[in-house]
Amino acid sequence: PDLSNTQMALEAATLAGASREDPFFAKARQYLQRCQNFAEDGVQRWPRAAGGELVTGNDGGATYMPGNSFAGEVKVGDGLWQARSYGSMSYALAKSYVLCGAAPEDPRLAAVVRWLAHHFTVDSNPGYADPQDGAQGLYYYWLVMARTLRLLPEGAFTDETGQPIAWRAALERKLLDSQRTDGSWSSDGDPAAAGD
Repeated sequence: PDLSNTQMALEAATLAGASREDPFFAKARQYLQRCQNFAEDGVQRWPRAAGGELVTGNDGGATYMPGNSFAGEVKVGDGLWQARSYGSMSYALAKSYVLCGAAPEDPRLAAVVRWLAHHFTVDSNPGYADPQDGAQGLYYYWLVMARTLRLLPEGAFTDETGQPIAWRAALERKLLDSQRTDGSWSSDGDPAAAGD
């Protein structure tokens, strides 16, 4: 189980017309909460493969699965680490909360939207310790960004001063500027896409 597949399943169920009253959504929401660095509801703990424990952070962002992040870990104490929140999974989390019926004022949805606004960029997938690693899954990041932000109410995605973030224009410009002369796109810089 991971947040990437979970957000796709929630989107498919929603498009198929599943009722938000179905237990499917309540169970999914429990899983979403385990993927979020939101310790205000209590700290979760998981054993860490390399020793020690992973504990929930409190930045509002999301990890790939509970206690596991492709963006790495941060040491927060003696024998304690936190899985790093990162962009694509934080967008997946926000989208999933909306699909599960969370209202904009829901503290968990509000926290992840704040994380996303604070880290907004179209240049890389934010949250990695090494910013160059943010090239990993860049097109996936853009896809989940667009699918998520179009679901938020108008004016809900703002910067620290309360001004709306012009995400559509920024993403459109980045996509147009990334197109190659032959009309295609390539995942340059993404080691997972070697050989594209």
